[in-house]
Amino acid sequence: MQWHYLYDIHIKLLNEYKNRFTEQEFVISTDPETKQEYVDAVLTKLKAIFPNAKYTFYKNDKQLRESKYFYDEIAMKLDQLDDRWYFFGHAKGVDSHYAPGDLCKMWVIGMYYMNLNYPEKILEDMNKPQTCVIGTYLMTNFKPWSWLTFRWHYSGTFFWFHPKHILNVMKEHNTSFPQNNRYFSESCWGSCIPDDDLYRKPALGKYDAQWRNKFNWMDPADREKAMSFLN
Repeated sequence: MQWHYLYDIHIKLLNEYKNRFTEQEFVISTDPETKQEYVDAVLTKLKAIFPNAKYTFYKNDKQLRESKYFYDEIAMKLDQLDDRWYFFGHAKGVDSHYAPGDLCKMWVIGMYYMNLNYPEKILEDMNKPQTCVIGTYLMTNFKPWSWLTFRWHYSGTFFWFHPKHILNVMKEHNTSFPQNNRYFSESCWGSCIPDDDLYRKPALGKYDAQWRNKFNWMDPADREKAMSFLN
């Protein structure tokens, strides 16, 4: 492990939207190759922004990555979580070798921006009693994984979720989570929540593969604001 340029983007955006949350928990996942100096650097930067946050240390799996914690501590414990909305994000892009640097930066910025820049729009969907999840880069009519029950997922894995609403829908439709795998955190909701606007919502707006083209899916004012985080 070494310091990654995307850490700075994530920290910059967390600082921008630090007032969006009533409580915060950061999970510091490490493996035997993790260098303590980088863990300490991340903690120092995070604690300067979120001094009252909870910091959890977790032994990670290099293959499962963020899916290990998500499966063990969130999906398998939905019935133990409070009756409220949660936001989940991760260090997206740090190990995304399939995408060039500028694309990764824009992808990360877009996920924060769309989920957090317009809280009143997110709250509008949250206040609808059957809304289960709200997230960015909603991909529909697309089944990239064989275990995906319904043809949709949030590409990039940044979303809001409500445990009680999810469990109610899973019970109603008799669905369940697949076994854990590398893409579990990205595909889990599409495995148990129908592809229906009633249950799953896109953050900010609907978009297609053209989001990859320098935020051209955004209105000009939003695009200018989002692009400012590249500097």
